[in-house]
Amino acid sequence: MLRDISDAPPVGGEDGDRRPEARRHHGRTRSAAYATLCGLTFTPSQYACGVDIVGPSDVKALIESFPAYWGPRKQRWLNRFGDVIKDPTLNRDISPLYHLDAIARRS
Repeated sequence: MLRDISDAPPVGGEDGDRRPEARRHHGRTRSAAYATLCGLTFTPSQYACGVDIVGPSDVKALIESFPAYWGPRKQRWLNRFGDVIKDPTLNRDISPLYHLDAIARRS
């Protein structure tokens, strides 16, 4: 998902600004907000800013928070992301929480 977003050409916002240095990202759903956090931590040079409303910063914590009756949904997420519950290295690799040091202020 992140590569799809990061590889896309800049699209002008409401103001029509398409300059790469003005590129921004926002998300109001779990997946879009996760993509925002990933964009800011894994490809920070591509974004001027990002707004996350409900994004999970730790994929393992998110999946472990699913209620028991979400069993099929939990399995679907594990199939998509990999088993972050059993593989802490994978979780650290894909969770924005562990890459905050990559975010840098642009001048």
